[in-house]
Amino acid sequence: AVHWTTGTSDMWKDSSSDDSFLELTGLTSRNYILQVGRLETRKNQLMTLAACDGIGLPIVFIATRGYQPWYTETLKNFSKMLDVDVILVSEEHATQTSGRFRVINMPGGKKLEINTLRSAFEHASVCVGPAFHELPGYTYLEALYLGCPVVSSVWTSCKEYLQYKRGDGNASGLINYCKPYDINDTREKIDQQLNRKHKRVKPTNAIFSRTPLDVGSEILDNMTI
Repeated sequence: AVHWTTGTSDMWKDSSSDDSFLELTGLTSRNYILQVGRLETRKNQLMTLAACDGIGLPIVFIATRGYQPWYTETLKNFSKMLDVDVILVSEEHATQTSGRFRVINMPGGKKLEINTLRSAFEHASVCVGPAFHELPGYTYLEALYLGCPVVSSVWTSCKEYLQYKRGDGNASGLINYCKPYDINDTREKIDQQLNRKHKRVKPTNAIFSRTPLDVGSEILDNMTI
């Protein structure tokens, strides 16, 4: 198994599938695009908005407390220029609505309960994360574990952590990799995941067969000093 931070790899075992995220947001299942992670430039939420302009599905950002307070305002202002509905489920911002940009404060101003976060992944159409930097990208792995199609950034190290049917680095199509600076490429990869025809299934544990130690050993073995 991938050695995530303490408790992360086991946290889904005691949670169960439910509709708590749909009840929180008023959304319907398989009818929104999801990005999870604090709002910050390296997570590149602006690209998610740009790539989903006119796509016809709400974009949902789940964000814990950040350290770039101006970025939320940037997202809100940018979304006004686009044909897109945005829902920000925020740990720190008060519930409010500004045009097509809606903020829902996490209940009690605290991080979402595990079962609600699981519900968000399981009911999403696709989980998107065109990050400039991510090591390795826990939210991608969480989404994959729960069977949610993913668009990850080719710039992150997520691919190095995945081994599925050896030699298949995209888990038989369950994950696509986009260029985080390329709107057309990101949009194409999102469209591909939204148009997946085969049954959505949870991947086997083989997808998580590599550890950071495996990756680190390979890097060291191939270093030239």
